[in-house]
Amino acid sequence: MLIFTEEHLREVPMGTDAVQAFVSNLESRDEINCLSVSDYLIARRSLSNQQQEELDQVVSVRLQRGVASCQQHQSTWHGHKAVQITKNWLATFADSSQVPHKISLIAAQGVEDN
Repeated sequence: MLIFTEEHLREVPMGTDAVQAFVSNLESRDEINCLSVSDYLIARRSLSNQQQEELDQVVSVRLQRGVASCQQHQSTWHGHKAVQITKNWLATFADSSQVPHKISLIAAQGVEDN
């Protein structure tokens, strides 16, 4: 599909191409919390079981990185703030009733008090 934005014509992937582009983008990002629960649930809704598993694997890796970062000792104000932001992000996955249980469990590990 073609769209015209910011004075440029752009091709936007649709259907399974859009899903693959979404997953590839997630895998290539450096930020741990680059995915919101709402985007995850929207993407997951339109996927086949196999594609859901692929997306869940990518999200699991992100969540595990977030949990690991929360467990590192932070000695600066900025470090503590970053941990709190990550914990808040993990909590959105842990607390959502729409997120699959296995994903919620991973996120909950980072929300627990150390």
